[in-house]
Amino acid sequence: MWYAHTAMNGDLAPLQESVHYYEKQVQAAQEAFDRANANLEAAQRNLALAKSFYELESRRLQPEAAPSRRFADMTLREACVTIVMQSGRATANEIVEQLRDGGHELTTSFPGRAIHAALIRAREVRKVGPGVYQAVTNPAR
Repeated sequence: MWYAHTAMNGDLAPLQESVHYYEKQVQAAQEAFDRANANLEAAQRNLALAKSFYELESRRLQPEAAPSRRFADMTLREACVTIVMQSGRATANEIVEQLRDGGHELTTSFPGRAIHAALIRAREVRKVGPGVYQAVTNPAR
């Protein structure tokens, strides 16, 4: 019996070596996986940090243009006259667009009427068509 047991152990020796070899392979692969996982986590942290620094610097170096306040402190008449004088000729819709872009608050539901009322007595501007205003080169004094 002892012989049978010894013979059995001798027959299992190659299999035992194979198991031992694959255990080492699994252990090495697990260690490599753990190192790769740690490297991945570090790279993800570094990427997030780099992105946040990039966003901060880009905001510092390229601040977004603040909305224009060009007409904010003017009366409607002053702003409308300025727009027409600078363009030479403007429609009511163009004036409304420039007023809004320039920070002037139009509170009326009828901006065309408000513009007409503002410009009706302006000597620097005359109405040349429906909703069309033109700058006067030599206004009467």
